[in-house]
Amino acid sequence: MQRRRGAGTLSFRGGDHVILINWSKKAQAAVDEVLCYSPKCHIVIIDETGSHPLEHMDQVHFISGDASSDEILLKANIYGAKAAIVFGDTRIDETSLIDGKSLLIASSIERIAPQVHTTVEIMQEKNIQNFRHVHVNEFVLSHDAISRLAVRSALQEGNSEVITQLLSRQYGDDIYEIPLNSTWETYGDAFQGLLRQGATLLSDRSDLSINRKLNEPIPKDARLYIVSDEETYQRIKG
Repeated sequence: MQRRRGAGTLSFRGGDHVILINWSKKAQAAVDEVLCYSPKCHIVIIDETGSHPLEHMDQVHFISGDASSDEILLKANIYGAKAAIVFGDTRIDETSLIDGKSLLIASSIERIAPQVHTTVEIMQEKNIQNFRHVHVNEFVLSHDAISRLAVRSALQEGNSEVITQLLSRQYGDDIYEIPLNSTWETYGDAFQGLLRQGATLLSDRSDLSINRKLNEPIPKDARLYIVSDEETYQRIKG
């Protein structure tokens, strides 16, 4: 059983887990971040290598094989997964081929288990529309994000520290989605109410301009995000 676990031939029987696809340094950092965010969460790594990259960690399961294959995704119990993250396979030289492989994997996940929240690392911005076409929930522009962060760090001292803190759960305040409160009618109501509880209203989905819309009513389908510490978030969440 231990040999089969190390070789990635055992199926995962648990649920509510996070699946990480294509092993790399980024995927390793993602394991640390997931466990920092949710220490009891189980993680399943899918990669085409034949050996478990983190065999010493009991919470990390390994499936060896092609992640675009139905058989491999079912071995990882894709139906019961909470989320799936597809990292670009940097072992491939051509960036367009990296995105092509990621797109094939994302298509398989959306076809088999569309309810799973899927995030994909994209290498070329021009391919975004292709990923939107297969209804990927979120995507991250790999090289673009690093380049922008480097420029901001060079031209605006301290800028990168703020962004890095918001991206990590390991220290400081973080970004959280909160449920709508029935007593809030406008963004201003929400802003002031949250401020009194020690949180800052940041956005409605990707709209960061709501501080200029404080008199506007909050739509019923709004998704509000705040910046706060975890204790404040849990209190607001109720």
